[in-house]
Amino acid sequence: MQKKTSQLIQSIFDVNNPMLRLAERGFDLCLLNLLFIVTSIPLVTLGIAKLSLIACLRELNQSQKIKVVSLYFREFRKNWREGLGLGLLELGITGFCLFDLYLIQGQTDPIFQLLRVVCYGILILSQLIWVYLYPLAARYAMPLGQLLKQSLLLAGVHLPVTLLVLLAMGGLVVLLSLSGLSLLLTLSAFILFGYASLTYLFLRVLDKILIRYEKQNDTKELL
Repeated sequence: MQKKTSQLIQSIFDVNNPMLRLAERGFDLCLLNLLFIVTSIPLVTLGIAKLSLIACLRELNQSQKIKVVSLYFREFRKNWREGLGLGLLELGITGFCLFDLYLIQGQTDPIFQLLRVVCYGILILSQLIWVYLYPLAARYAMPLGQLLKQSLLLAGVHLPVTLLVLLAMGGLVVLLSLSGLSLLLTLSAFILFGYASLTYLFLRVLDKILIRYEKQNDTKELL
């Protein structure tokens, strides 16, 4: 009996125990999410934080264990120049659309209605492009124009994946606007683990697509 109890305890605390590995993976995702939130607070560092998070998530997917903090800040220093440019471009486009929507709120003239539709269209399309663009930028050394082109093509060719991303974005917007409690719970989940977890799941799907293109073309040209 004592031997069976000892074996049970050893199996529970074995480093290869699936439950322990799952708990460790969850802890790493929470820590990465917190690092991403903290380093994104200045806003101008948003692009750097995204590239660093994606690099760490890819390493986490390939390795059983990583040094989360040291790896994140190493990638942060490595990607600061490219990430700064991408982040400023994203903030510029998003800020321009939101500012225009703020200026024309309450206006009912047809020209303002058309402008509102255009702003929403640019805002949604740009957010979908960023979802693909940052993983591409973290994986390949491409000029910005090619990154934008490949991101747009990937979003269009792999429409089911893009629709799932759009559905997830829409679901988050709905949860944020339902009630005060829903807003608080959604923001809490986002701060604790939400963004890193969703990005991790998306990268697992996207990287399979990219690897398939690489094998077919033997080149960094995706489409």
